[in-house]
Amino acid sequence: MNKVILLGGNHHNGLGLVRSFGRHGIKPYGIIIGNGSEDSFVAKSKFWKKTWSVKTEEDALRIILDSFANETPRPVIIPWSDGAAKIVDTNYDRLSKHFIVPSINNLQGEIFRLMNKEEQILFASSNSLRMLPSKIYKTCEEKNPMIKFPVILKPVTSVEGKKSDMSICFDIDNFRKSINELKAKGFERILVQKYLDTKTEYLLTGSISDRRYSFSLARNIRQWPPNFGTFSFSETETEDYMKNFCCDVLDRIAKAGYRGPIDIEIFKDGNDELYINEFNWRSSGRNFISKHTHVESAYMYYCDIVGIDYRDKLFNDISMCIMNEITDIKHVFRKELSFWRWLLDLKKTRSFAVWDLRDPRPAFKRYRIMISRYLKGEDKR
Repeated sequence: MNKVILLGGNHHNGLGLVRSFGRHGIKPYGIIIGNGSEDSFVAKSKFWKKTWSVKTEEDALRIILDSFANETPRPVIIPWSDGAAKIVDTNYDRLSKHFIVPSINNLQGEIFRLMNKEEQILFASSNSLRMLPSKIYKTCEEKNPMIKFPVILKPVTSVEGKKSDMSICFDIDNFRKSINELKAKGFERILVQKYLDTKTEYLLTGSISDRRYSFSLARNIRQWPPNFGTFSFSETETEDYMKNFCCDVLDRIAKAGYRGPIDIEIFKDGNDELYINEFNWRSSGRNFISKHTHVESAYMYYCDIVGIDYRDKLFNDISMCIMNEITDIKHVFRKELSFWRWLLDLKKTRSFAVWDLRDPRPAFKRYRIMISRYLKGEDKR
């Protein structure tokens, strides 16, 4: 059987992935990258075969080549962070001789190129997919921009910046202040994107193989941080209108040559018009949803590329609530949500980012870290 190698940061993305494979009797090898990796809660999962802790993506690449390059059949590599996806893709020619890795048309550097939001806009246009109206602004420009406010400013590539680098600008003064702050951080180009005053946010979690694609879709209820965060409490979406839209999007991406796990942010405005906000060419932070939707996208992708017959649902048809309990409880810590309201939402949640009764050790460690930070005042700000 082809071995599975999962790699990414000290984040619950990896936890959802390893548990998905573990439920099917496969123990992956894990490489956890960056700060906190040396004592990672993700590494506590009972489903790992073995894990390594490294400082950089380059260190992860060396471990992969030194430990697995001579394996037969070829191991399958699945990244769960942008940095991991970049190091795999920019070394595609070298890795693909010994491993099965995600790619776009088997071309080295194509996934990394499409991490650039400017390139994503061009990609979407060439494949008849609609993204939010956007333009690139150079921070060295002094002239007044011809922009209709409000707009969102964000880094051009996902590996360059963080959610905290994003901002909403309602007028020219906001814009200039935000540009100066980003310029001070070293950004030379910024994506200026239309801001939707009224919108519903969705996140597609799925994968594409030569045979098929599969996905689950979640609708945002709460996010953390409140302005530019990731979903902390959400509900699965089963409406046919949304399912058909997602099928069309994935079909076009498949025809464009992408094979691998994928995460797509989708916005619906007040007129029910749908826009793609962002493509992420890696496994999603919502992959833990698969435990109860039974749409095991990452595992299904693995089965398809190694020739295992696996039949299950291709899209979610179960309505349920899902929660990243570590970030969602911060709404209570910051007094933006009552504890009783949060408990009611907790009670109706089916899938959690960290908690799993069959694999509790990662949750125990992560909860201890959360409580310690709260007592020190770090989660009260």
